[in-house]
Formats: sequence, structure tokens, C-alpha cells
Amino acid sequence: MADPGGRLAPGIAVGTNADGRLEVFARRLTDHHVISLPQATPNGWWWNGWADHGNPNAGLGNEDQVGVPVVADSQDGRLELFVKNGGGGLSTIRQTTPGGVWTTAWTDLGGTDLQDPVTAIRDGVGAIEVFAGTRTGVLGWWQGSPDGRIELAYREADTGAMVVSHQTRPGGSWSQSPAPVGGHGGVGEPAAATLGGRVVLFERNRGAGVSTTARTAPNSGYGAWQDLGGTVLDHPTAVVDGAGVLHVFAIGTDGRVSYRTGTTATGFNGWQSLPL
Repeated sequence: MADPGGRLAPGIAVGTNADGRLEVFARRLTDHHVISLPQATPNGWWWNGWADHGNPNAGLGNEDQVGVPVVADSQDGRLELFVKNGGGGLSTIRQTTPGGVWTTAWTDLGGTDLQDPVTAIRDGVGAIEVFAGTRTGVLGWWQGSPDGRIELAYREADTGAMVVSHQTRPGGSWSQSPAPVGGHGGVGEPAAATLGGRVVLFERNRGAGVSTTARTAPNSGYGAWQDLGGTVLDHPTAVVDGAGVLHVFAIGTDGRVSYRTGTTATGFNGWQSLPL
């Protein structure tokens, strides 16, 4: 059993290594270090020890202000991790090789007034784009020129309902009128993954469980929301693994990482816990 060394802060991320192995990321409450637990084999067992990635604000006295980690994979297969740092900007570390060791020094990408959490996605040409809300707008970082439309999901301020905005063309402007998607209320960041060309959204609902919806077909409208149950401490995160299985992860009330899997955008098995 892998012991993370203490309880985990609400909010986790999960990425897929170049060889198909999943890797879960979290912030440990005892020292506020960002840690990760990878699978040993694709779709197989998990390592019996967490990797310690430190904290971008180590020694500055505001380590506890570091936010929820978010991860994306670069075009060359390396994972890159992003967090809101203690100064309100964006910090990152990355793998030195696909599926390999991580850099030990965090890089400050700038920015101010970021409101946790941030989100990251790889666009159509393999460049990572990062988005973060502030109290007055949305900031973005990107590695290169986009090619492939991106969709951004977020909650409506007054109602908590989910809305989506998207690029009108690859690399182009964004839709001026967000499309309402509805949902089961609640607060917190949504999670998204793409399975079979269909975007699947997840949210922490008003009952503290997880709800999901998916596009009925690629580039079509969203279907009805489905309550997946459970009781989670914060927003979920989602990823599709190398075998085409959709995973949704969240931290349960016992402080452990729980997950559900599905081979279709609307069919999921029951909640399970990682062997921590």
C-alpha cells in the first residue's frame, strides 16, 4: 500500500504517460508538497510509493497557498504539471523524458491574481494551453499556435450551472455567447475528457457527489446529466487511458482517491479506491 505521507488537499489531477500508464497528482497537507503516484504498468497495478515534487514556494512562508495541480501531455509525450503558486501566478515542472524523471526546479510563468484551480489542454498541434480565471477575467498561456478548436467549460456565476465556450475555428476567435449546459448545481471546477470524439464533462454536484454529461455525438449537443453518486471533497478530474477507458477521479471523505471507469461516455462502473 502506498502511503502519501499524510492527508491530501482537496483536488487532484491525473495524466497519461507516453507508455499509457496513468499518474495521479495531489498536494500533501502536512508539508504542502506536490506528490504523484504512477501506475507500474498500463492498466495495471500502482507503485507502492509516491514521488515528491516539492513546492514552488518552498521557504517563502506561503507554501500553503499553492493550488490544485493540473497536468497535460506535450506533443513529445512528456507530462507537464501546472499549479497556481503562492504569489498568485503560474508555476510548472515537467518530465525530462517521456514517462521519465521530473525536473526538480519549478519555473514561474508569471501572472497575477489567479483564482484556483487552473486548467490545461493540448491543442490540435500538440501545444499545451493553460487557462486561469482572475477576479476580472481569464488569462491564458500557450506553447505555440493553436490548430484544432478548444472548448472551455465553466460555471455560471449566479446559478452554478455549467456553460461552455469554444473557438469558432481552429486557432481563431472564441464564441461570444457561452452555451448553457445545465447540470446538478454545486460549486467548483468542472473536469473534461474526450472519448470517441465526444466531450464528457464532470462536476461536483449540489449533493457533494459527481455528475456527468456528454455530447451525444462529436460536435453535437450535450445529453442529460447523470448522477454518479459518491461523496467527494472537491471537484473531480478525468482522463482517457491508453486502452480507451475513461477514468474519473476525486478525493473521498476518507481522504483517499476514489475513481470510476467507463468504456463509453455514459456507462460507468461503481466507485473504487486507489490502494493507498
